[in-house]
Amino acid sequence: MIPRLAFWCICAVGAAQAAAPAKWQNDLTPIAASDWNNDLVAHLLERAGFGGTPEDVQALARLTPNQAVARLVHFEGAGTGSLPAFDHSGIHDPGLEPFPPAVPPSPIWRRRRARRWGSK
Repeated sequence: MIPRLAFWCICAVGAAQAAAPAKWQNDLTPIAASDWNNDLVAHLLERAGFGGTPEDVQALARLTPNQAVARLVHFEGAGTGSLPAFDHSGIHDPGLEPFPPAVPPSPIWRRRRARRWGSK
């Protein structure tokens, strides 16, 4: 599973049209280390779903594409920083637990839905 994910992450970076040369379009071969740059790293971080700071981009750009994907997949170095203490807002109402179950739709709503969408 992990090697496939790494392969597809590298391929997603390789298919980047804005940051990659036109010759890479529709080419699913992994990116060569010589083609790896800050633009492709930033694109990988955006496609991975969370983006990155300029420091994150520079740190991953110093690695090879395979190492960068491995770091994202294996979360190397995660949790090394310290998080601030939890600041409770005081808004939570324990009386709402457990949350009441959802109320089933009314017969009127069901009839309207049946007329509009043809379902019952």
